[in-house]
Amino acid sequence: MSEKNAEPDPEDIQAAYNRHSQIVPEVKRAYQEAISKVFADLRHVQISAEDLAPFAAIHAEHGDTYLATDELVAAMRHKMTAILSKLNQHFFDSNDAENKLVVLEMLKEKFAPYEGHNWNVNCLSPEEYTRPVRMRLLDSSIRVMERELAAQEKALEVAVAKSKVNRERLQNIQNERVKANVSMNQKIAQYTEMEPNLLQLEQSINDSFLPRGFDPL
Repeated sequence: MSEKNAEPDPEDIQAAYNRHSQIVPEVKRAYQEAISKVFADLRHVQISAEDLAPFAAIHAEHGDTYLATDELVAAMRHKMTAILSKLNQHFFDSNDAENKLVVLEMLKEKFAPYEGHNWNVNCLSPEEYTRPVRMRLLDSSIRVMERELAAQEKALEVAVAKSKVNRERLQNIQNERVKANVSMNQKIAQYTEMEPNLLQLEQSINDSFLPRGFDPL
């Protein structure tokens, strides 16, 4: 087996996995920074006490009191950030995102030599470049040949049917010829059998018209 197609060493795989594991905290830190910025702009939003009255009532039900609007905004920002952080962590945990991130980095490293423009069709040979067109033309030629074969098959069926009719007709003619030949032979045999009697009858008729005692000799 060539070195290119050799199976990877499990120790090399584990080493690569450990090497790329550092991507996980970096990604999670980037997510956390983005989450912290989601509600950061609330401090710049003009919010009146009337706007926050429903939220103040909810806080009051739980024993929290925020007399100032800034305190209520800060508390809301803190709680919404905490909720979003929990949702983000739940996403990582439920989808095995940490392991998938590491595997993705390993795959990126494995296929890094193929990165670039080598895939571009301009780098292909004329045969490879025109292969799709030639395959489509070949498919079209096959479909044309299939239609021609179907037409020839139908024409052959018609010709076979006509040939069968003609054979039956020729057979009937041959049968009629055999019957006519048999009938003719029978007539000839009858005539041959009757010929002496006919000759005798003819002679008798001729004699009946000659004078009595006439001798042609």
